[in-house]
Amino acid sequence: MAAKHILEGLIKWSTREPWADRFEEILEDHLSPTCDETGLEIDDIVSTIGEDLFMSTVWACAFEDFLTREFDDGENAIDDYLKRRGWKESASVRTYMAALRNSTMSLYEVSDVVRGTSFRARDIVRGGEPVLISERSATRSLKPWDRIAARVVPVGSKMQICGGVLTFEHETAEASLEVWHGFEKLGK
Repeated sequence: MAAKHILEGLIKWSTREPWADRFEEILEDHLSPTCDETGLEIDDIVSTIGEDLFMSTVWACAFEDFLTREFDDGENAIDDYLKRRGWKESASVRTYMAALRNSTMSLYEVSDVVRGTSFRARDIVRGGEPVLISERSATRSLKPWDRIAARVVPVGSKMQICGGVLTFEHETAEASLEVWHGFEKLGK
């Protein structure tokens, strides 16, 4: 039997209106540049990279982006879910959702990987000291000096990464940093 996803209730809640249409727009925003560049349709992307990889990376990153958005009417999916259904969730899941709600994706450099336990992540966009991330599954594939795009959130006394994680080649990460710093200089 498959384990229940920590956000299962929130995922189901997000299939209701108005959230379903809002998520579809954000997913299209994430996929449109790739579709335009490759000539593929969204369904072609899924069949090209496989449903498992699509769901664990592209969909997960778009969904987390959706969960952090405050829409024109001031609404947010996590706020709405916690207000209406939060009583169904454990305190730790509610804490995780609240941390995710206020999170930002960034680019991190991985070090000090302890398989099945933790790794350190240094934010190479915002700077600062590396933080210890409590994580089991990602430590099985991460290696020192890997670059990942992820959301790092505090949950209790520990730091965790959210589910949407993208790995970057060093060259791609460096090019992304150049673009990021270019936007910073422009004040965007």
